[in-house]
Amino acid sequence: MRGRGRFLGFALAGLFLVLAVRNVDLAAVAHELASANYWLLAPAAVCTLGGYLLRTLRWQVILRPVQPAAWRTLFGILMLGFAANNILPARVGEVVRAYTLGRKTGAPVSAGLATIVVERVFDGLTLLALMALALQFAPVGHDDERLRLVEAGSVVIFAGALVALVALLTLRTRALAVLGWLLRPLPAGLGRRLGGVAESFLVGLDCLRRPGVMARSAALSLLVWSCEAASYALVARAFNLGLSPLQQLNAVLFLVVFVNLGIMVPSAPGYIGTFQFFARLALLPFGVAGELAFSLAILSHAMQYVLVTGIGLAILWREHLSLTRLARVPAAVDTPAH
Repeated sequence: MRGRGRFLGFALAGLFLVLAVRNVDLAAVAHELASANYWLLAPAAVCTLGGYLLRTLRWQVILRPVQPAAWRTLFGILMLGFAANNILPARVGEVVRAYTLGRKTGAPVSAGLATIVVERVFDGLTLLALMALALQFAPVGHDDERLRLVEAGSVVIFAGALVALVALLTLRTRALAVLGWLLRPLPAGLGRRLGGVAESFLVGLDCLRRPGVMARSAALSLLVWSCEAASYALVARAFNLGLSPLQQLNAVLFLVVFVNLGIMVPSAPGYIGTFQFFARLALLPFGVAGELAFSLAILSHAMQYVLVTGIGLAILWREHLSLTRLARVPAAVDTPAH
């Protein structure tokens, strides 16, 4: 199954990359990249790094009811997970994060995964709020069918995830009872282990029962994506998009929302193909030429990839780990991490 998932990811990445370069003059792309103001990449990288520092603080807040951990420890684990997503197939970075958290702090892997699910829901809801804001100032002609498909799909996914999490919290006892009934035909040892995994996962959702944690996580999510937007805005200024300041601000919001919702699609490591396609799609309503949009996507993606992967590899070296060992983490998760 993992092999099929990897094949699907690479196939979709190839498809999106073909769509991203469709009707694009690569010579013009080279010219745009040669003309870009690369001095703006430094402050853009600082903004991107600031977003990851805030992500770590948010994870610490979400994780505190389950397993308190030092911010420095969590930053290393978080960057290791994001770097794994950039290098390894099948988006194993989330599992790497949960597994490494378990090895470092003793938290159950399933509980760690639950906190990461909560993170993703906060991210998704924040992006949907930004999308609603961006659409208020969208230019005429923004109703491209592909844009609407991304919008509708995102609403369904994150609204469904939120409803599911609320249901698990409010019907926790009943959900465990139903799971116990479903596991009854299995061997006793396996049933107990799967039941323990489910209970640990529900423990990881306990942060959603605490209004203070919810409020701080929501505020930090807004700050995280403000840093992301600032990074995209600085990279956009490296090119001449031919937009007014207000149009460029709105175009940046479209970029942040559609790229980050789009890369949820299974893809090759590092979101190659999907990143470029959804960046082009986001700038389509603003009349930005395909060559210019593709160039912006390449530069922004490259900056983020080098920054995150570089920090992740440095942490990998510091922890005396290897990429081969990280690739084996999904198999290791079959056993509890404490």
